[in-house]
Amino acid sequence: MTMTIYPKTENMRLTAIYSSTLGIFPWKFLFQDRKFYQKLYRYYSIFILTWYIGFVVTAYIELFVLLSGETIKMEEVCTNMCLTLVFTCAGLRACVMRYGNRLDDTIQSIIDTERNTNLLDDENVREYENKYISVMRTFTHCYAASVIIPDAQRSVFVAITSPQITEVGNVTVSYKPHIMSSWFPFDKQEHYWPAYWFQVFDGSMGASFVAFVDIFMFNLISYPVGQLTKLQHLIRNLKTYQDKAWQAGVQQADLSVLNDLVRRHQKIISYVDVYNNYMGTFAIFEFIQSSVQIASVLAQTSPDNLTLEEASFIVCFFISMTIRMFLYYFSANQVIVESRKVAISVWESNWYEQRPEIQKSLLLMMIRAQKPLCYRIGGFGIMSVESIIAIMKGTYTYITIIYRGY
Repeated sequence: MTMTIYPKTENMRLTAIYSSTLGIFPWKFLFQDRKFYQKLYRYYSIFILTWYIGFVVTAYIELFVLLSGETIKMEEVCTNMCLTLVFTCAGLRACVMRYGNRLDDTIQSIIDTERNTNLLDDENVREYENKYISVMRTFTHCYAASVIIPDAQRSVFVAITSPQITEVGNVTVSYKPHIMSSWFPFDKQEHYWPAYWFQVFDGSMGASFVAFVDIFMFNLISYPVGQLTKLQHLIRNLKTYQDKAWQAGVQQADLSVLNDLVRRHQKIISYVDVYNNYMGTFAIFEFIQSSVQIASVLAQTSPDNLTLEEASFIVCFFISMTIRMFLYYFSANQVIVESRKVAISVWESNWYEQRPEIQKSLLLMMIRAQKPLCYRIGGFGIMSVESIIAIMKGTYTYITIIYRGY
């Protein structure tokens, strides 16, 4: 008998494949017919998360060492912060995803929605969902590559870079750059290659962990987009599906179809509310750290001592983080846009030919759609493309503070 590894869901399948490689995907949904392998995966996920947290702690220790020195080297501080902040954000999300029961319920609702289809889910409806899934899979692959490639580039670059030889008094000092800024209980220059190989592993795992957590979040955030486009199609073609239900012998076909559409809309609204309840607070940290992170990257672009290899890495890293920010906030913005289109779909339907009680229900659906669905940044605002502008403004402020202060 063939062993089933991943849950039967097209919406989350690629997400499950990526995130399960580092134990991020909830263990309850993997190896459901093989409890032994499920237990192994659970222990593996605990080990990876523990290692990751320990690795992030060493980055904070190194940041403390840099800030407590007699002379603060702002370039080294920025190098540390641009990675440490995004690692922290990914770690916090992973902990919430692992220990929050609501995430399991959310994933189960996605699986159940795909499994429990009815007469309305014909080929035309599935085509809308398949189109959405195809677009998200393309974005997923591109983003994963945009994060992992700069990490590999950085690992190769520091390995082939010749050490810088300087004279400090009568002592000759050799300095060779490291992949990232993290603390070791020994001299990193004296024992360079052991530290290098530790950082190759930590850097690869850290970059992959960030990418796979983000991929998980992108798909959760954008999931209502596919459901809303399906709902719009069903509403616009309300008469067609009522006739289809009538031909299938459904009692009170017109009212039955409408009730199904109302349930679908309420389920999407509930999905967004649940996400806001368990992830809204962490969206604040994500919003703040995005500005600080981009400012930390750009603060390293001084032309005085910037090599071509370093400039290439900074550009790739900046592009990767920009894509990350775009996917978060553009996906959230699409939920706002598509939720508003529900009202337009009602207007485009044959509402004027429906019975009075059905017209009233359609009117209520239209009124509810006037208040768009949105993901919240805690209690401070909503996630949208306007948030990107706010982040860039914050980035300019932080860069100004950095250059004026140092």
